Amino acid sequence: MARADGYGERVRGAFADDGPIARGHDDYRSRPQQEKLAQAIARALETRGETLVAHAPTGIGKTLAYLVPALESGGRVIVSTGTVPLQDQIAHRDLPRLQKLLDRPRTIAVLKGRTHYLCRFRLGRLLETPDLPGFSGAEVERLDLWARHSEEGDLDRYPDSGDLPSLRSQVVTTAEACTGSACPAFADCFVYRARRRAQEADIVVINHHLLLTDLLLKREGFGALLPEADAFIVDEAHRLADLLFTALAESYGAGRLEELLHDARRGFGRARAPERGRELVLRLEDALGQLFRNRSHRFETRILPEDRSLMGTLSSLLAEIADLLDRTTPTVEESAEGASLRTRARAASDFFARWLDADGEGSERVSAEEPAARAEEAWTRGLAWVEGEGRRSVFRLLSEDPRRTFRDLVRATGASWVFLSATLAVAGRLEPFTRQIGIEADEGLVLESPFDYARQGLLYLPERLPAVNAPTYPEAYLELLADLVRETDGGAFLLFTSRQALLTAAEGLRNHLGASRRLLVQGTGSRTGLLEEFRRDGRAVLVATQTFWEGVDVPGAALRLVAIDRLPFASPGDPLSRIKGEVARREGDDPFQRYALPQAVVSLCQGVGRLIRHEDDRGLVVVGDTRLRTASYRRAFLESLPPFRRTGERAVVRAFLEALRASSGA
Repeated sequence: MARADGYGERVRGAFADDGPIARGHDDYRSRPQQEKLAQAIARALETRGETLVAHAPTGIGKTLAYLVPALESGGRVIVSTGTVPLQDQIAHRDLPRLQKLLDRPRTIAVLKGRTHYLCRFRLGRLLETPDLPGFSGAEVERLDLWARHSEEGDLDRYPDSGDLPSLRSQVVTTAEACTGSACPAFADCFVYRARRRAQEADIVVINHHLLLTDLLLKREGFGALLPEADAFIVDEAHRLADLLFTALAESYGAGRLEELLHDARRGFGRARAPERGRELVLRLEDALGQLFRNRSHRFETRILPEDRSLMGTLSSLLAEIADLLDRTTPTVEESAEGASLRTRARAASDFFARWLDADGEGSERVSAEEPAARAEEAWTRGLAWVEGEGRRSVFRLLSEDPRRTFRDLVRATGASWVFLSATLAVAGRLEPFTRQIGIEADEGLVLESPFDYARQGLLYLPERLPAVNAPTYPEAYLELLADLVRETDGGAFLLFTSRQALLTAAEGLRNHLGASRRLLVQGTGSRTGLLEEFRRDGRAVLVATQTFWEGVDVPGAALRLVAIDRLPFASPGDPLSRIKGEVARREGDDPFQRYALPQAVVSLCQGVGRLIRHEDDRGLVVVGDTRLRTASYRRAFLESLPPFRRTGERAVVRAFLEALRASSGA
């Protein structure tokens, strides 16, 4: 889209030492990398249909670098983030503040999925329920009072969020269960209010899942959640590769099945309902109980033979319920709620019938020499798999190549696209990322970090540790961690690639360290609460899994040691990993090179990146996995990590830590 004269100059001037951003921040200092990124984004937004892919390391200030061109552009811009907290930060803090500094009054809206907004209809039903399971009437009344004064109904902004975990699922709805304009509370529906605001806004802040949902809706001609836009800016774009598989697949979670069962039980429990309906509900309840009772689907992509019969029964029962609702007027009162139940039962029956027909591993494969058309033929049967276990299971069905689908969705917008993240490049190359999501960049930008890593930190790759698969590794690594925690006087993030490794380490560290250190263990409190305690203590030790590898910011002296036990390769048995491998094989590609290695590199860089968040931060990074020194693919990791000084010797580590203590005055 063509811009008014002076667009590039306005973007450049915003970052000048005497510009509006500097005038609004006492400690602001212009950064060449930030200005370069902002100018590249401005160029992409200036020419409709351009695609920019940018690797922008921590410390550059990438959020400002894309928000300034977005505000100055004059067009409609969709900003998509990887997490809801970042979505809220941009919409409620960064953009309003920047608008004032730049004097650019643009309308801003934030849009989330349905489950983030309170449903007035469901809240009303709770208020009428005398016996509330798992929460008190007072909690419901407090939520009702808040809803009466809230403009947005965004539960993420509810002040008493500690009360919500048990209550939240009862006061939100799904697309299936929602009756739309037939709902008695539709006039005041928070979801539709948010969508109306988004349709009218100049800048809309969303998340990646909502972005993909909207693109698919537009392709199918089912309407749209978002307005047509001149440009899309996708922050934390490294999350897209995995999300394409889950967002583009049809999904049905166990929770939806149980919600359907609950509503069917409620509907067929009425006095006028036929006995056949109650019988079907009992059989459905029994089938779900058998399916999820003590049954793990965590490492399965194939449909388990012992489940095939149960899944067939489930599909048939849902079809019978839908048929009965079609035939019997008074079964469930003639209402939008009854029609919704009928539609949902039919849709669920159809989904599981198609899910059973798909084959997670038996589809035709193609070789690298065969043309792309043969690869497309391989998609005719689809891929079916299950994630999670028991009542947390999610059934997924993928019927199209996610890369080709995303490429076509992007092209169909006709808009400019910007993909950026602090961890996009692998060994300085953007191709692993663009290859995974199927796009071609008009411009690729790999920026250097503003931090002096060689001065600020040390990367320790211990030479004397056993291999990670050796039985002696856990205890040897644990003893090393205990020594390092003593030498750094705490201030440590000890990150593990599995829950079991975390639990083993936490117990071992209690024995090694005793009461000398505050030990914070993931799972003993909220992520926010643990981080606040860690920052406040200054000498604490946080033991966590990959939940804390990304989106965690602890600048300053409170964090001076980050240790990672293994290279974060996804488990070969993980359902999503196996499905990605199958997709690569269908297209004659190497699953390790396309997905496993780039994903592990990005994940390790995210974990290591917790240490240096500011130019004054200093500390030690430890990776215990000897493969980082010996494996044939080690260069992909080492050339992607920040350029710390590296050592395998404990003596060098001790000298570094002594210098660190001396410089801090400890």
